[in-house]
Amino acid sequence: MLRFSYTGWGWVSVASLFAAALFSLVAGFGIGGSSFGWLVAAVLMLVAGGLHHLLARALNSTVTPQGRVWHNRHTLNRLPMQVSGSITFFAFALIGLAVAIGQWTYAFVGVIFFVVALVALFFLMLGSPFSQRRVRR
Repeated sequence: MLRFSYTGWGWVSVASLFAAALFSLVAGFGIGGSSFGWLVAAVLMLVAGGLHHLLARALNSTVTPQGRVWHNRHTLNRLPMQVSGSITFFAFALIGLAVAIGQWTYAFVGVIFFVVALVALFFLMLGSPFSQRRVRR
């Protein structure tokens, strides 16, 4: 079960995921055709994930003269949206990349790549300093 908490503009995070997934698939197959469509879609999802990280950073912090103050009011499963939301975008990009690898080589190579890359992504993102920020209340 997912727990999603947001205030104000936080709903844009979820809407941007669905919009980016749909746009990347349509644009990917429109630009790259059937052979490179998944790869183009994966690249577009990576770009959307970076833009989402900037959006979540703006929503979960306030800039003060003393520096950035993190309040993390927008969360997914109690993780700040800049961490958990970005993981979702990058996981969708990994799906596209794994399908492309599976089409170019063998299907099981794509599946193995996806599983290994997804586990690595979770460990890297959850262990990053961005998920460990101190929150001022």
